[in-house]
Amino acid sequence: MALWQKGILKMASVGVLRDSIGDSFGLKDLRKKYVPAETSEDVIEIVVDLASRGYRSSLHHLCDDLESSKAIGESRTEIQTAMGELNSGAMDICLAFGMRQAGFSLSQAAAKRNAVLMADRFIQEMKAEIDHYETRRQLCIKVKGFDPEDLGPRRHFMMIDIEDLSHVQGALEVQRGLNRHGAPTGITVYACLERARADAMLLIASRSVIRLTPGECKDPKLGAMTSQDDVDSNFLGLAGLLLCDEAKINNIYPIFSVLDEELIEGVESILLQEEWEKGSYEFELPYGVKTDLASRLLDKGHRVRLRIPFGNMWWPYVEKAAVWDAS
Repeated sequence: MALWQKGILKMASVGVLRDSIGDSFGLKDLRKKYVPAETSEDVIEIVVDLASRGYRSSLHHLCDDLESSKAIGESRTEIQTAMGELNSGAMDICLAFGMRQAGFSLSQAAAKRNAVLMADRFIQEMKAEIDHYETRRQLCIKVKGFDPEDLGPRRHFMMIDIEDLSHVQGALEVQRGLNRHGAPTGITVYACLERARADAMLLIASRSVIRLTPGECKDPKLGAMTSQDDVDSNFLGLAGLLLCDEAKINNIYPIFSVLDEELIEGVESILLQEEWEKGSYEFELPYGVKTDLASRLLDKGHRVRLRIPFGNMWWPYVEKAAVWDAS
C-alpha cells in the first residue's frame, strides 16, 4: 500500500470524513476488496456466491472498542441480524465477534451478559434452521443454482476473537460459559503466546471448536514470543496437538487461520500423517487476501472458509489486510 493511501486511511478515522474518503481518493476499490459490505444484509449475497464456488464463510462485524451500552447494543443487534441472514440463505451460521464489542472494556460481567444474549439468538436460529431448512434449500438452488448440501454437513458456531491479548483468560471463561449455555462456541488460540499450548489442551478436553493462528503480538509482558521462528515452530507444534489422536477422539474441529505457505505445508504434512479426513478441519483466510492461495487449497480438496468483514469501521482493517496480502 502506498504511503499516501495509508495517510488517507488515517484521515478516515474522522467520522465526518469517512464516507467521502472511502469512495474517493483511489480507496474505493481497495476498500471493497477487503471489506465488501457495510451491513449483514449486503454481505449475504457474497456468502451465497462463495458457497456456490465451494467456499464456507464466516462473518466478522467490524467496530470500534465499544464502551457504552448503546454502542454495544447496536453491535449486538447487527450480529444477531447476521445470524438470521445466514440462516435465510441456508448457510452455516458462523460469526466472529470480539470481546471488546461484547463489552469487555466495561467489565467481564457485561461481556458475559451480551455474549449470552447473542448466544440465545444463535440457538433460536439453529432451531429455526431445523424447522425450515428444506424451504431455504430449495430457494438457494433456485436463486444461485447450487445445492448447499454439496458443501457437506453444516458447522454452526460462534467464534470469539481476543483483540487484546491481556484478556485471554477472561475470554476463555466467557467461551466456556457459552458452550455450557448450549451455543457451540469456538475461540482463537494465538501461537505467539507462551500459554497457547496449555490453553489448547484445555480446549481439546472440553471438545471445543479451536481456531489456531500465529498472531502478531511480540510483547513479552503479555507472555508473547519475540522471535518469529519461535512463533512458527510453536504454531506447527500446536497444529500437531490439535490433530493428535485425543483431539480426533474428542471430535475437535480445528480451523487453521494462516497465510504463510510454509506453515500451511507443515499442517498438510501433519494431516496426512495423522490421517485426518478432508472436511473434518478447515483452513481459513481473510476475504480478498491471497485469493490464489485460497483457490489452490480448495482445489486440493481442503475445506476453506473465508472470513468476511462487514461494517462501517473499515479503515483500520483495510490497512492490515493490505499488509497481509502483500506479505
